[in-house]
Amino acid sequence: MARISAFLLLLILPGVSFAGTVAGFVPAGPLSNALALVEANRIPDAMKTLAAIRPDMPTLGPYHYVYGRAFASARNPHEAASSYRRASIYASDAGLKEQSLFLAAETELGMGYNYEAKTSCLVFLKRFPDSARVRRVRYMLAMSLFGTGRLPEALRQFEQAGNAPEVLYGKADTFQKMGKTREASQAYATAAAVDGRYPDYSEETRYWLGENLRLSGDAVHARELLLTIKGEGLRDLAAIGLGEMDAAESHPDEAVRRFLEALGSKDKKVRRLALLRLADVEGARGNTAGAAARLGEIVLTYPFTREYDDALLRLARLKAKGGDEIGALSLLRKLVLRSLPLRKDALDTIESILLSARGTGGARFAALWNAGGRWLMDASRQASLVTIAGELEGTGAPYFELVRWLSRYGSGAVRIGSLVALSRHCVETGDVAGVRNCLKSLKEMGGSGDEILRVEAALKFAQSDYRGAAETLLSLRNVEGKDAFLLGETLPYVRDPRKATAALERAVSRSDAGPRELSRLADALFDAGRKNDAARYYRGVIVKDPANEWACYRLGLLLGKNGGDEFLKKIRTDSTLARMARAAMREMTLDAH
Repeated sequence: MARISAFLLLLILPGVSFAGTVAGFVPAGPLSNALALVEANRIPDAMKTLAAIRPDMPTLGPYHYVYGRAFASARNPHEAASSYRRASIYASDAGLKEQSLFLAAETELGMGYNYEAKTSCLVFLKRFPDSARVRRVRYMLAMSLFGTGRLPEALRQFEQAGNAPEVLYGKADTFQKMGKTREASQAYATAAAVDGRYPDYSEETRYWLGENLRLSGDAVHARELLLTIKGEGLRDLAAIGLGEMDAAESHPDEAVRRFLEALGSKDKKVRRLALLRLADVEGARGNTAGAAARLGEIVLTYPFTREYDDALLRLARLKAKGGDEIGALSLLRKLVLRSLPLRKDALDTIESILLSARGTGGARFAALWNAGGRWLMDASRQASLVTIAGELEGTGAPYFELVRWLSRYGSGAVRIGSLVALSRHCVETGDVAGVRNCLKSLKEMGGSGDEILRVEAALKFAQSDYRGAAETLLSLRNVEGKDAFLLGETLPYVRDPRKATAALERAVSRSDAGPRELSRLADALFDAGRKNDAARYYRGVIVKDPANEWACYRLGLLLGKNGGDEFLKKIRTDSTLARMARAAMREMTLDAH
């Protein structure tokens, strides 16, 4: 709110007349003569008279009060405020204390000393709660709180400050500064019904009213108001508002001109806002590098501000869009480590990056998880975490970390499924105790029959009871893709290979099985004489693991003269398989003759 000089405030203050109220405070003699000179605007003479006075304790309060009046008339508000504060301390008369403290607060507010004005107003309200000036002091307190950014507190004071035009407009300005455009519109309408001309005299109210109209969609009247702003501080803010309207109306060059104008402001916050808006315009033009440069300037120059947080988030999104997901995640980590409004947006962006990277390969996905995915481990993101766990499967520690977390903090079916997955991981790492703990937790949760059977099979396998594990798996009512690993590993130990092979085939068909499970199934089909089906699965093994020489050897044998040599020639590492492959190729050559 535009600062109002102490002199103007006194003119509009109801019920204040110095001639009537001060007469009983200032004793007759040199002090009253000095006050008369002040009121006659003979300030140098008044100063000479005051300098010659040596006040005693009873006159010390009036002495500083008259000095304050003299300094105020001499347009020296700093010294005036100091003198008024001294008067409020030394005065023995309650009326003089009240008036001096009021003028001290008023003068401090007029200078823009918001913190000092706030303190004086609070002291006044405590000492003189029944004063006729209480509403006016609450208005000044609200203004000082507005100036320091304590907007909710300012609103509370405006509510208690009466219905004078400046109070109603101050309340509306506060709503707008808080970003509450709808409430501000209603408050401006109420204030205009009392005094529609007040904005003509308050540049700050014109600015906030212009912003309210701009954000409400009335660009024509908003522009009219913002173009009237000439004061140094508000002029630059108005330039940003005008630039935003230019950008919205597809005039990017004019918008850039206004934002560059605001970039020369003495106010760091205005400069930060200007850089953000310039980045917006560059981004809308498709100049990603230019937008990134503006955002990078904020990040480097203005750390730990709201605009810095906005710039970090936008820069991270630009990097992610440009393919630098690791760089984006490194920026987003800085936001999630802090408690601020953009933390959720940062986490949403991390989640989006991870989910968009599905299907890019386990190694790359694990790198993204390590770069920032761990911050997503929160119950509210359980659905996404299940998807991410599926992508991490087979990556070792990252997968184990997430599945273990889900097995502890997941809910319902997610926790049960994670316990089963964790038991499989424990089997792969030889952690028998881990499998046993999974089984215990699953039973405590009342897991379904099949889920318990899966973990019991895992426990038997971890204890080297392979046949027992196989038989337990074959008792499952519904074979799922997640059963492929153990079915494949226990296949050589089953009593009924055909039944086990059929179960493994069903599991593989329902999952993105790894090369080991596919190879087990292909071997079983090979042994069962189902050559074509075996060849199909061996090809699947080679697609997932081109260096798998066993699959190459078996596929080469199955294809024979119809392209088998192509796969047999790939076998070089395993000496035994290489000799067998060469022998098979010689037989193919002899058969051809």
